[in-house]
Amino acid sequence: NALIQIFKNEKDGTVRVKISEALKQRNKPELKSLFSDILKDHHEEKKIRRNAAEWFKNRNDAESINSLYVMLGDEDEEIRKIAVEVLNNRNDPGVVNALKEALKKEKKSEIRNLLYHGLKAAVNSLIVSLNISEDEEIRLNAATELVEMGHIDSIEPLVSAMEAEKSPKIREKIAESGGLLSAGASV
Repeated sequence: NALIQIFKNEKDGTVRVKISEALKQRNKPELKSLFSDILKDHHEEKKIRRNAAEWFKNRNDAESINSLYVMLGDEDEEIRKIAVEVLNNRNDPGVVNALKEALKKEKKSEIRNLLYHGLKAAVNSLIVSLNISEDEEIRLNAATELVEMGHIDSIEPLVSAMEAEKSPKIREKIAESGGLLSAGASV
């Protein structure tokens, strides 16, 4: 793509920002590599890095999700915020753990609140799956995620599920959280 080459060769920061704004509007696969590299370059202009982060908002492939995970640890709080907002709307298996790890490290209260709400939404989604899915594999995965999360909001639903669940595999998975169920949980 000619615009990508122009961006790469351009030295003027203002022009590079304008080009990155134009590029973030495009849905070209070759932009994934460019924008991933930009996010890794902490010497790059903030506006360009933020444009790169914005580009990943509507991408659902595994490589893009991994870029969002990396963005959770970025030094720029706006980039971290973009990553949290996007990941809060995803139901991918690794999202819960990524949000939980980011919450442990995050210092900014606004982003911590976003992370907490994302985790709470994930817990609620897993609780629904555990309680209403007829598919044993989905219930087992939901129980596993809830047990591994150790989120305080999952204690009561796990106890209820343990009482109602007919599958020995799922009851066994919930029983693994015995310490969580008896001692409480942490966020």
